[in-house]
Amino acid sequence: MLGDLEAGHEEGKHFTLSTEFVSAPMRSILHVAAAIPIGYVTTYGHVAQAARSQARPVGRAMATNPLYPIVPCHRVLGADLKPVGYGGKQDEVALEDKMGRISNELRGYREETTIDVEQEKLILYPCEWAIQAAAAEVDRLRREADRQQKTNAAEREQLRLF
Repeated sequence: MLGDLEAGHEEGKHFTLSTEFVSAPMRSILHVAAAIPIGYVTTYGHVAQAARSQARPVGRAMATNPLYPIVPCHRVLGADLKPVGYGGKQDEVALEDKMGRISNELRGYREETTIDVEQEKLILYPCEWAIQAAAAEVDRLRREADRQQKTNAAEREQLRLF
């Protein structure tokens, strides 16, 4: 079953999580995150709202998620739908891994939706939106790096002239 979940086949994902060994707030966070269906992502803030928690505890829960892939922590993103960390890491490799997992879950959804979980509404966004946001961020960072490189070159030229 775990292999099926990892491969993106969630048809059999109907079971109760045994979370008696975690705190009530953590239990609620894991329950909300487990409800995020394939093809959609949400934000730390939306998970926090549905779990009646705050974004930082959600971030800690996702970073230390003991129940992946049952609890698909990779589907939880920053407020702007950009990856902010994965597996407790914030390096380029971890973020690429997170976005790669999301890319594998594209289903062609075009609109946000909501689901009921923990007697609250959880707002969900198509994975495609997260991919677009990440691509825009990569473009922005490249433009910023190019500008900085040009500025540095101009400063070196100024120093060379003196």
